[in-house]
Order: sequence, then C-alpha cells, then structure tokens
Amino acid sequence: MQVRFPDVDWFCDNCNTYLNNQRGFDDRKYIWKCKKCGYKNSISAANIRHENPVMHNVFGFLLGYIRSYLVYAIAVLIISEIIRKQEIVLFFGHRLFLILALSYPVVIMISLFFERAIAKYGIHKPLGNWIISTIPCYFVGDCFRPLREVLTFPFALLNLLRLKIKGISFTKYFRKKCFYAATYLILLLLIALLFWKSGACLVFS
Repeated sequence: MQVRFPDVDWFCDNCNTYLNNQRGFDDRKYIWKCKKCGYKNSISAANIRHENPVMHNVFGFLLGYIRSYLVYAIAVLIISEIIRKQEIVLFFGHRLFLILALSYPVVIMISLFFERAIAKYGIHKPLGNWIISTIPCYFVGDCFRPLREVLTFPFALLNLLRLKIKGISFTKYFRKKCFYAATYLILLLLIALLFWKSGACLVFS
C-alpha cells in the first residue's frame, strides 16, 4: 500500500497515542479519528513536526491572529464611515484605514512565505496555483476564525465533560481550545473598542 508520508510517525494531538499502528490507519486519509479518545487528527504536511514545532505553531498562530485583526479593523472603519457619513477623527480616519489596508497584503505575503518555505506546506503544488488557491482560504479563515473559536468553546467544554465521564483524557485539546477562545475573545473586544472609539456607536445612542 502506497503511503503519502513514509517514515513519518503520527501521534494523536489530544492523548498522544501512536496512530500508525491503529487498525485501519491510512495516512492517505486527511482526517484520522483516534481509536482511543476519538479526537479527529489532521493528517497533512502542515502537521508534521520539524526541528522547532513550537516556533512553527506560535508564528503561525500570530500571523493568523494579526490577519484576523486587520480584516475586522478594516471592516469596522468602513462600517463606521458609512454609518456616520462624515469624517472620522484623525486617528481613526483615512490614515489608519490606509495603514491597515496596506498591512493586510504584507502579512498575507509573510504568511505565504512562512507556510511554503518554512513549514513546507503546499510544496507539492505549483507555486502560482498554490498562491491563487491559498489567499482566498486565508481571507475566509481570517473572517470566521475569531467567531468560530469563541462560539465553539462551550461545545468543547461539553465534550470534555462527556469524555471525562468515559475516563478518556481530553485536557490537552481543551487547554489549546481555552487559549484560542480567550485570545480571539480579546481580539473581538479590541474590535468593539475600535468601533466605539470611531464614534459610530454614538449614532445609536
């Protein structure tokens, strides 16, 4: 049987169980549900740990976090301008909008370089095709990631309790979920503060 990733050992991201020897394991599947804890693991080149997996995870998270903030901040400034139909104060005016609007494609390019050259993700695809297909995925992810992480947290909590009753550990994934939910909640609060500072909310008062 031909495998996608020869000589790669796969471990569950939640319970750290060795996956390669689980019955029916096939790395040609993009998702593998751990037979022990039931966690759905992503089987892709992006999840192969290289020399410094912590650096990869932290840097990748920061890039995604910054991109989401830029998208939301740009949207808030546009909406604020439409609501108020007049000039916004200088700090939240056109100068800030231009800075944010120019920063987003720069961060996109850094993200593409990081995934392609450092994380070795998508290297099996032609560079042009990969860039064209990846940028829209970035944008959609940047729009929905903060809401998804915050809104799905209660479901992760319920899943933790359900598996705890069965005696299955789910704490590693839950800690990661807590971190993501908390950081993206802070991002949404910062965006709400930006909306308030822009003066648009005064229209509704």
